[in-house]
Amino acid sequence: MNHSEDRNRRSNRSDSVPAKRQRRDDDRHPRGRGCGHRYRGDEPTFYSNRRALRPFPPAFSPLHRDFGRRTEDGGEPQPRCRDARLSTSCKVPSPPVSRGGEAVVEWPLATPMSTMAERRLVTSPGFIRWRDEVGTLQSLPAFRVQEFRAACRAARFPFNAGASLRRHHVKYRLAADLRYTRGMDHHQVDRLGRQEDIKGAADAFEDVVREFLEELGLHFWDEHHQKARWQEEVKQWTQRREDMFMRSPHTKHDTDVLDRPPLCPPTPDFILPTPIYIQGRRTSIHWIEVKHFYGATTIPTDGSVRHAICSLVPKARQYLDTYGPGAYIFAYGVGEGMVHALAQLQELSNTKNHVSSQDENPVIVLDSSHMKMDRVHRQLSRWCGDRKGQILP
Repeated sequence: MNHSEDRNRRSNRSDSVPAKRQRRDDDRHPRGRGCGHRYRGDEPTFYSNRRALRPFPPAFSPLHRDFGRRTEDGGEPQPRCRDARLSTSCKVPSPPVSRGGEAVVEWPLATPMSTMAERRLVTSPGFIRWRDEVGTLQSLPAFRVQEFRAACRAARFPFNAGASLRRHHVKYRLAADLRYTRGMDHHQVDRLGRQEDIKGAADAFEDVVREFLEELGLHFWDEHHQKARWQEEVKQWTQRREDMFMRSPHTKHDTDVLDRPPLCPPTPDFILPTPIYIQGRRTSIHWIEVKHFYGATTIPTDGSVRHAICSLVPKARQYLDTYGPGAYIFAYGVGEGMVHALAQLQELSNTKNHVSSQDENPVIVLDSSHMKMDRVHRQLSRWCGDRKGQILP
């Protein structure tokens, strides 16, 4: 054995253990060979033969947690409610302040997402990779979830809002292609969850808003109460009609009022019999509509395709015409375009003399990031959660 062969044999022996460890890490990592990961302290890092160590991206990190600052009494850090929307440690709301017999609530308005950021996410390759891609993120391969997280980070878009936006575009594409038929279960086509699961999540978020209103001490009528009041009006109309004909059955009566029963009015999620005022605004709030999704801007609202986003403005117009100004609450935020579309209803409100200020929007969007979403989290984890407890709708 010459000198060169002995040197090669010794170098291979010394590098055998690191080489095996590198191959093992390469098999674990989705990016393949040469990109295995190492842990430096408590924070995982990328390891590459060609690059130096750099911090592991938060979306790939199994140890990543979004913690806020420590409390004033020196307690443990708590998650920030605006970033961690499914957090269970949110502050209890303060009761409303009375101003001249009117309830004034400290309820911040929702900060709309930039239309440019939403368009940047929608047009990115990692948003929807294939034309016929359907299903929840939980049902997709792991590399697709990582691509989607990377696209949300590149567009500076919250992950929960981005996942809801992806569901909107999948449903809109299938509806535009006439893939939905009347009476069928949409889960058979889009694979985005069964109707009972989706409705259960929406009901859970409505219960969250109901509890929030109760903590504020506000009096409201939900949909069940509204329908019960309408049924009582129909019963009273029937009784008056029967009494009128029983008193004089052979007389021609003026039935202009009693010829038809009272129609059921539009039923928002919550009606406030005593209107409230948001601090800093001169316009009262008479109704609240709750939506368990993101108020998207990039979905066309011309009415050619039936979609949940397309019905937001017409529904707000009905509520505004019947009850007056009101508010929407979106679970995962709202886009600038939707806020602008709701602001266009100001002309209708001015004709109905509902708005006291000419420079305020009659339909606003209230913030939901400070609400306790643990009930929604538990419901979603049943059908779109992974083994790590992450929600992938």
